[in-house]
Amino acid sequence: MTIFTTLYNHINFSIVLFLFFLCLYSIGSFMVLYHLIRFGIGVPPKIVALAYFIGSVLLLFMLVSAYAFVDVSDAKQLLQQWYSTSQQPFR
Repeated sequence: MTIFTTLYNHINFSIVLFLFFLCLYSIGSFMVLYHLIRFGIGVPPKIVALAYFIGSVLLLFMLVSAYAFVDVSDAKQLLQQWYSTSQQPFR
C-alpha cells in the first residue's frame, strides 16, 4: 500500500491527463487520415487528407506550446475555492 501512496504523491496528474488527451487526439487523427487515404477514390480525398494532416500537426504544436506556459497552481486554487463554495445546500 505504501507503493501506491508514494506514486500518488509523486505523479503530476496534469501531465498524465495531458498525455491521455494527446493520445486520444493522435488516435483520432490517425483514424481520419487512414480512412481518407485508404478509401478515398481519386486524388481529391488525398489532398483533403494532406490538408487535414498539416492542420492536425499545427494544432498539436500550438497545444503543446500553450500547455508549456500554463500555470496549473492558480487553476488548482480556483477549483478548490469553487468546490468549497459550491457545497452549500440549496435553500
